[in-house]
Amino acid sequence: MLTNKRRLVKMKSSWNIQKLNNYLDSRNGKPNEVKVLSGEIPIVSKIEFNTGKIYLREDGKSNTKLIKILPKDLVISGINASKGAISLNNYPQEIAATIHYSAYYPKENKCDIIFMWYYFKSNIFQNILKDNLPGGIKTEIKPKHILSLEIPLPPLEEQKRIVAKLKKVEDNIKKIKELIEIQERDIKNLRFSFFEKCKNKYSTKSLSKALELDIDAEKVDVFKEYNFAGVYGFGKGLFVRGIQDGNTSYKVFHKLHKDHIVLSKVKGWEGAIALIDERYDGLYLSPVYPTFKAKENINIKYISEYLQLPAVWQI
Repeated sequence: MLTNKRRLVKMKSSWNIQKLNNYLDSRNGKPNEVKVLSGEIPIVSKIEFNTGKIYLREDGKSNTKLIKILPKDLVISGINASKGAISLNNYPQEIAATIHYSAYYPKENKCDIIFMWYYFKSNIFQNILKDNLPGGIKTEIKPKHILSLEIPLPPLEEQKRIVAKLKKVEDNIKKIKELIEIQERDIKNLRFSFFEKCKNKYSTKSLSKALELDIDAEKVDVFKEYNFAGVYGFGKGLFVRGIQDGNTSYKVFHKLHKDHIVLSKVKGWEGAIALIDERYDGLYLSPVYPTFKAKENINIKYISEYLQLPAVWQI
C-alpha cells in the first residue's frame, strides 16, 4: 500500500478541492432486528487496520444501536479511523455495525467508491482528518465530520483510471509474495536436507563451542527515545517496531549489533531467533532478548541457518 499512497500524493496537487457531501451520502436506516438476532444479518466485529478486512461476529447480540451497511458501502470506524480502520463491505449481503461505525455510498455515481477507499486509507486523508477534527484524532468520527471535509478530488474517469492502476500494482505485489513464499519453502527444504546430511557425516558439538553471550546493555534514560526492533516467531527474522520512550520498568535495554544472534527467552521455543544484519544494527530490544556472537573461526551465518530448523527450537 505504500506505493499506492505515494502515487496519490503525487497526483493530488492537480486535483480540485471538493466537499465530500457533494459526492458521498451516509447510509441511514437500521437493520432488521429479527434477521440480526438470527444471524442472517451479521454484525461487524472489527476492521483490520492494515488490510481493511471486515471481521464479523458469530452471534447477533448487541448492547448498542445498530446501523445498516449494504454491499460496497464505505465503512469507517469512528474510534479507529486514524489507525486505518476503514473498509469496503465486500460481502455480498447486508451487514450491520454498532453506531460507533458509519457507512457511505456514492451520490448519483459522482465518485468511484473503491477510489474513495484507497484515498481514505492514505496518509493524505489521515492528515486531513487530524487537521479538521475539533478534538484531534481522539474525536469519535461521525458522518457530520466526514461529509464536511474538503479534499482534493479528480474527475470520475480519472478516479477509475487510478483505481485500475492501483489494482494492477496490488496484483503484481500479490504475485511477488506468492513467489517469495515458494522460494521460502524451497529454502526450508534445502536447509533441512543439508543439515540432515551434516548430522550423519559430522559429530555434534554443544552450541557453547560456537557462540558466546555478548550483550550491550544500555542504561535506560527516561528522557531518551529508542528505535526498537522486534523478533518474529518461526524463524522469520527481525522487524522494526518503532520509536519508544524510556518510560519503562526495565533498567536497561539491549542494543543490537550486526552479525550477532538474538534469541527470545520467552518465545525462543517457537523460533523467535534471528541473525542481526545492517538494517537492525543499533536498534534496541528489551532484556528478555540476549544476544550472542560467534567464537573465533566460527561462521555466524552457518550457525544462524542451523538455528532456523524447527527441530532446534524444541531442544
